[in-house]
Amino acid sequence: KAEKTFDKTFGYQRNFVETYTARKEFIKNPNHYFSALMGLPVNEKALAFKLIRESGIPMMPSIPTSQAQLALKIFNRLKKGVAVAVKSSSIGI
Repeated sequence: KAEKTFDKTFGYQRNFVETYTARKEFIKNPNHYFSALMGLPVNEKALAFKLIRESGIPMMPSIPTSQAQLALKIFNRLKKGVAVAVKSSSIGI
């Protein structure tokens, strides 16, 4: 109610990403949140993604679009796996 009162009082045009219900939906059901984002009009969607990047909310996992990006992603995962294996095999020295 406070959100609606503020918007009405100051004439603020709140984006979907900025609403309390959207943040709550992101926490409870991220898939539904992102599907709602994709259903927004183009200009609102662009603004929403800009706000998400600026706020630091973790986005959907990036999907590699080229072989180089895929190779880099695989390399980083292998590197992480090797680091975990080395750490777990040591006896804390």
